Amino acid sequence: MKVVHGTCSFDIGGTQKQIIYLCREGNRKGFHHETVEIFPEHNYLYRTEEKVIPEQYVQGCLLAKALGFLTRSPSTRSWQVVQVYKFFCDFQRLKPDIVVGWGHEIAMLAFISATLAQVPHIYFCIRNYNPRYGWTGNGKFFRFAHGIMWPFLTGLIC
Repeated sequence: MKVVHGTCSFDIGGTQKQIIYLCREGNRKGFHHETVEIFPEHNYLYRTEEKVIPEQYVQGCLLAKALGFLTRSPSTRSWQVVQVYKFFCDFQRLKPDIVVGWGHEIAMLAFISATLAQVPHIYFCIRNYNPRYGWTGNGKFFRFAHGIMWPFLTGLIC
């Protein structure tokens, strides 16, 4: 089974180190682990040679071409709709059996993208939530969005 892990980039962090470990050492027992990043230009720990190839994203109808054009620049790729489109194209190209979105925001973007790409199994990997301290930043939105998405997940990894 092909497992694709979605992350923002491979900068410094424990989440990124876990994904690196899975991609390097987890290809056993019938699983093949790969990864996609929203901002591969910021990779410092892993896949430092990875770059966005515009031809993979600028294709299809006028809207798809416009979104694909926006994936060429990290500044416009910061818009969530462009991030969803980038992941969607990556998932269609890689054809994973399982998608794992790491972290609150990336998990939601991966869920939308993987659903559109018809990936059969979607997991959230949430590593930084303590209900005693509440949600930070966009907490109310995350709580609402996760509440809608969780029933449709294959699993939740904490």
